[in-house]
Amino acid sequence: MPNLVALPVVLMQLGTALGDVAHSVDVYGRLDGHLAFSEDDIRFANNSSRVGVMAEQAVRGGLSVLGQGEWRMNLGLGDTSYNLSENPDTGLASFQSTTNQAFSTRLGFVGLRFGKYGTLSFGKQWGVYYDVSQWTDSYVVFGANGSSTYNAGTDGGQTGEGRANDAAIYRAALGPLRLGVQAQFMSERSPKVDGLAGSLVYDFGFGLRAGVTY
Repeated sequence: MPNLVALPVVLMQLGTALGDVAHSVDVYGRLDGHLAFSEDDIRFANNSSRVGVMAEQAVRGGLSVLGQGEWRMNLGLGDTSYNLSENPDTGLASFQSTTNQAFSTRLGFVGLRFGKYGTLSFGKQWGVYYDVSQWTDSYVVFGANGSSTYNAGTDGGQTGEGRANDAAIYRAALGPLRLGVQAQFMSERSPKVDGLAGSLVYDFGFGLRAGVTY
């Protein structure tokens, strides 16, 4: 596990270093956990802790290069857990170990911003479906499982509704209208274009929006 006391200092140093090479840098993070009480025990559980960095650098005119990386931190658990169980074939106890990653990727993409003509990005990123479903992604009330953003016990990466894997996404704003187009290219499936998606969001002002996505 990382040294949580030193983590804010590391993030500040990373932001300073990236600031020397990019005109816009945002280093962020969240340490969030809770105590879970049951009849049998009390345990510390992770609650979506993360660390990430966003950077953007102007190239020429209205063209700029951007990127973002975000990683989930597994608080409360070490990298390895152990289990002592009986082997039914021999009657002897067997000792098994399970390795869990302390960090796992939530987001990782690069892209180009074409000024007023929109943004084209490639990698693991929020899909266009989430442009609409995020409105009900509130842990306290709804969450994103009911909207199929996170499906089959995943983050929606394979099917593209959540943090889409291997996705190419174009987003643009035409006044109050925002549109998004998405394609996924995952080599383990055929055909090469595994999925297409789109979204339209209209902002009426006064905090009122309407959207459709497929």
